[in-house]
Amino acid sequence: ERTEFRNLSYRIGLFGLELPRLPATTKLLEVKMSHQESELAQLLRKVHIGNNEISLLRLKAEQMRDNTYPGRGGSVLPLIFINYLFDTLALPTGTQDNTCLRHCRRSNLQSDMNLSFDAGLYGLSLKAVVSEADNPLLCEGTRRQRGELALMMLSYFKDEKVKLRMILDSLLDKQILIAFRYGIT
Repeated sequence: ERTEFRNLSYRIGLFGLELPRLPATTKLLEVKMSHQESELAQLLRKVHIGNNEISLLRLKAEQMRDNTYPGRGGSVLPLIFINYLFDTLALPTGTQDNTCLRHCRRSNLQSDMNLSFDAGLYGLSLKAVVSEADNPLLCEGTRRQRGELALMMLSYFKDEKVKLRMILDSLLDKQILIAFRYGIT
């Protein structure tokens, strides 16, 4: 609530979403960790976003676009963070109820949409390196989060055929996609 700590609280919240973590040891703990990440993203949506916060999100999206984003180390994918990033940059009046965000964004709307698209593609193309047999709940949660991101991107870019093709290319398995394109059975 105090404006001098707003940027610090926002950075701490983003750090919490980006924090590397291993899969939880039990199913109950995995559910709790996933719920904590979702709650943190909801709290970040309530924070008043200014130019400093937007520039931080742009930096993260540029890192994803350039494939220099450090990520979480390949254990648990940062899909909640990427979903939040796409939601904040691409949908300025969507789920964000933030007048400063809309005012700060008017000049960079197209570049922010392109950055959010690239960050979303980065998130859709990430592959988990955990075993589904050992961590079924984590893998199911990852599929659900990836599906939510894909639906949001598909509905937002539904009129742009090139972007739709890029989204589908990121979603589909590369071997199946090649076989489908060339008619191999």
